[in-house]
Amino acid sequence: MDAPVKDRKISNQGLDASLRGYLETNADIVTRIAKPVSIDNVGALSAQSDQPILFENIIEKPGYRLCDILVKNRRSQARALGVEPSEFLKLWRSGCASRRAV
Repeated sequence: MDAPVKDRKISNQGLDASLRGYLETNADIVTRIAKPVSIDNVGALSAQSDQPILFENIIEKPGYRLCDILVKNRRSQARALGVEPSEFLKLWRSGCASRRAV
């Protein structure tokens, strides 16, 4: 479960520079699956999660890991951008407005 917003580190540095960085920064909400999982089951398992999920043991690809559901909901979207959830839509709107064709 997500920690209350006030208990989380919120930075305004934006997105992590790498996937590894994102997974490290958000380790408290990433569900890690260490048991062997077939690639055929990853979609169904991911669909059941509202949080980022990391499969660490893919049967068909030994040594590879797979992650999914990085920013599924507003809380994780805001967190990835380093803002409070209540500020996310304002940030999104301002970014979209600045990219509109003239």
